[in-house]
Amino acid sequence: MAPKRQRQPLQKATVVKTAQDKTTDTPETVDKEVLGRIEKCLRKARHETTTETEAKAALFLVQKLMAQYNVF
Repeated sequence: MAPKRQRQPLQKATVVKTAQDKTTDTPETVDKEVLGRIEKCLRKARHETTTETEAKAALFLVQKLMAQYNVF
C-alpha cells in the first residue's frame, strides 16, 4: 500500500507583531469616553436600588472594558 500524501495547508499564518507585557496606556492616553463608561458601570453596580443581576452584569462589563483597553 502506498503511503498517504500530506495535504498542503489552505492558509498560512504569519506573526506580524507580538504582544507586549508592558502596557503603554495610562489614564491620560485612554479615551475619556471609555473611562466614562467604566465609571458609569461602576456607579450602576454600587447603586442601592440596583438588583444583584444588574450589578453582576455591570461589573462584568467593567471587567471586559478594562481588559480590552488595558485599564488597571
